[in-house]
Amino acid sequence: MKFNVGRIVITTNCLAFCEPNAVNVYRLMVRHACCDWGDLVQADKDANARGLIDGERLLSAYRVAEDKIYIITEADRSYTTVMMASDY
Repeated sequence: MKFNVGRIVITTNCLAFCEPNAVNVYRLMVRHACCDWGDLVQADKDANARGLIDGERLLSAYRVAEDKIYIITEADRSYTTVMMASDY
């Protein structure tokens, strides 16, 4: 892991999506914590690179079953939220 993810929380909507679609949230969290930002545009990846240095919020997005799951670690690294695009 490249940074502390803090407490991990997942929205009810995301949990309801993940179970029937066999989404392994743990694997997505590992990718996020290892700086594999998934399906982000380059500007967001660059913002994450700066965020690692400056202590800013970190964002990942992963396309899953025709939808997108976002993972956001807060700037203070106290918690990370896993959510659907519709929750964002």
